[in-house]
Amino acid sequence: MDGEKYLCLNCQANLPKTNFHLQRNNTVERSFWGRVQIQKAFSYLYFQEGGITRKLMHSIKYDGDKELAEFLGNSYGSQLVEQIPDLYFDGILAVPLHSSKFRKRGFNQSEEFAKGISNSTGIPNLSHLAKRNIATDTQTRKSRLDRWQNVSEIFSVGSELKDKTHSPHYLLVDDVITTGATMESFANCLINSLDCKVSIASIAYAV
Repeated sequence: MDGEKYLCLNCQANLPKTNFHLQRNNTVERSFWGRVQIQKAFSYLYFQEGGITRKLMHSIKYDGDKELAEFLGNSYGSQLVEQIPDLYFDGILAVPLHSSKFRKRGFNQSEEFAKGISNSTGIPNLSHLAKRNIATDTQTRKSRLDRWQNVSEIFSVGSELKDKTHSPHYLLVDDVITTGATMESFANCLINSLDCKVSIASIAYAV
């Protein structure tokens, strides 16, 4: 994939990378403490108002530049492979969009990012095996107990994942982590539905 086609070399050199994947108990990991049991969590870029990451996300989500999302996934996956010698996950699962939003947008930016990571790491992209059942995330209006009880209603997973005989470790992928409520729900759905471990990655982390 020709990087300059999506992002000039100067912009690539100045991306606000977090390097969270090299830090245990990093900021994004701590944001999930006490909410969901995760193994690791990291984000590629910092997201700030007026910054380059915001412009990239706007281009992806509102200008339909899904190839940019895949390019960022390729770039991050390459960085992960280079800097984490024992990098291994049984599969990658992007936070799914509801079918109505998918039809409107035409693609899932998180899944395009997951596709890029899969391409550069060789980790299978299993995003098609997860489904979002509720169009609007109502989790933010619920207590933590209610959110936990409601996760099976928001997301569901395909029988192919449930048929796994060992305890797999999945990398769950989203675009931007802000409050983390959606990822919390998705992670709990996987943990509650399957005998699995989960880690989290995103294009960006809002600061």
